[in-house]
Amino acid sequence: MLAHPDFSKDFDGAADYRFAEVCFTPLELASLTDNVATEDMARGTWCLLAFCPMETAMMTIFKRNLKDQHIIAIFSTVAAASNCLGRDLSAYFQEIE
Repeated sequence: MLAHPDFSKDFDGAADYRFAEVCFTPLELASLTDNVATEDMARGTWCLLAFCPMETAMMTIFKRNLKDQHIIAIFSTVAAASNCLGRDLSAYFQEIE
């Protein structure tokens, strides 16, 4: 993604972790966030979808570690993430009841 010529670090984005099984150790997560910060991978607003406790906790740590670089918001619904980004994400993510 980063290597694509049309990619901009200023793009906003969304990622769905609602059914993810996050297997990062705290050390691996710290390493990942350090790499994202060091490489200056993103500057736009990113919305992360999560609702399981482990994934929500890991995304919260990720958010905290990158708070000085760019906005990361965590939501449990597509509607809330859509509202944050100001665009309809329902074409990309399904709402889960």
